[in-house]
Amino acid sequence: MANTSGSILRILATASLCFVLFCSDAAEFRGLWVDAFGPGFFNAEQVKKLAADCRKYNFNAVVVEMRRRGDAFYNSNYDPRTTIITTNFDALAEIIKECHTGTPRIEVHCWVVSHFIWSWEKPPKQPNHIFNRHPEYLMKDSIGQKFIGKGYFLDPGNPDASLTIYNMAKDIVSRYDIDGFHWDYCRYPNQDSGYNETAIKRFNEEFGLNGQPLPNDPKFSEWRRRQVTDFLRWVDADLLEIKPNLVISASVFGNITDSCGYRFADWPAWNKEGIVDVCMPMDFSPDNRNIFNPRVDDALKNQGVRHVYIGQAAYLSTKENTLTQLEYVRRKGFPGMVFYDYRHPNQGEADQNAVFAFLKERFQPEWTETPVLPWKKSRGIIKGTVFRTETHTPVYNATVTLSTETVRTQQTEAHGGYAFFNVIPGKYAMRAGPPDVPSATETIEVKPGQVVCHNLFLPR
Repeated sequence: MANTSGSILRILATASLCFVLFCSDAAEFRGLWVDAFGPGFFNAEQVKKLAADCRKYNFNAVVVEMRRRGDAFYNSNYDPRTTIITTNFDALAEIIKECHTGTPRIEVHCWVVSHFIWSWEKPPKQPNHIFNRHPEYLMKDSIGQKFIGKGYFLDPGNPDASLTIYNMAKDIVSRYDIDGFHWDYCRYPNQDSGYNETAIKRFNEEFGLNGQPLPNDPKFSEWRRRQVTDFLRWVDADLLEIKPNLVISASVFGNITDSCGYRFADWPAWNKEGIVDVCMPMDFSPDNRNIFNPRVDDALKNQGVRHVYIGQAAYLSTKENTLTQLEYVRRKGFPGMVFYDYRHPNQGEADQNAVFAFLKERFQPEWTETPVLPWKKSRGIIKGTVFRTETHTPVYNATVTLSTETVRTQQTEAHGGYAFFNVIPGKYAMRAGPPDVPSATETIEVKPGQVVCHNLFLPR
């Protein structure tokens, strides 16, 4: 009897595991990062193959790199066209057409590299490239070097630099039928960065300081974290006002200490507040025991009120280890994962067909839809700008208070913007003003799935 019971339990356990690994009914994000440094979407034939591969191997979303290093693989009103494609081919429009018109429908997430704008020593050839148009927006390190780490960055502490990225993002979301907008390099390159002249001037004026802070100065570190978070809060709210169902995601460092302490991208805080819909930690390592698995576990603890889709570096692994890593992510209960990368899906010489066929057989034999994001219909956003009453100029560092159950308070960003995400539908009292200065309280109502824009004015 004992042996029979044990056999039954083993059979049930095996059946349960098979259900977890192969259930086709459960929604799951199965994304492919498709980079712009090699073939994938450079012409219509490549786009057709990309869409066909997704349908054949059961990937339900593509995250396609449309802004690489300040250049555009689509018809941009702000960035110059990439020199890689010599025709007027609009890769984004073609990807949307192939992915949305075929069956099953594939989600298209537009991947843009925001602050990292050039990788090479020689400047870009295009006169209208942001590198050439506005060299005063470039980041510096503490000794004045502009080439930092991998290249040149726009400084998040320079509001005019941020505005160029804001305009680029709104241009895409306003004109293209994308399902998602994906931020990459929305951060500083390392701890010794952020010394753009305008940024340092703003920092010193804000805290009554002089000179230049050290790279590890706690106050300067916190200020830089705020610049990135302020940027995302401001831009994402405006993008969602245009397209409320847009899925906004960000690729982030899988090592949370590194991300927050040295790149100043506090993605656990973004998840907690709801500034992004999805974080995609780049858990890029073939070392499962010491690196990949612990980072997956850390991400599980930092989902907040949003989703996390684990980014897996297939290009560093054998197909067998990629399967092991993806299975670990699924067992932990994450609603999705993103595979890096379509063009090179294994270590050594790329073998797309072998890797994708293996994963289809062992990991995703059936098609499934991407997960529904419940907050898109059940919660709302309140956003706007704080102005001075007498001049109608935007105000930085105005205090905005929202009377939620736990009162929420926020400082406006450099362009006067504020935004409260993940707001439970209802009526709220709001006020704006410097600390301890009385101002009129206004009543704001938010409905499920609504983005409410309401500007506020400081008292005289």
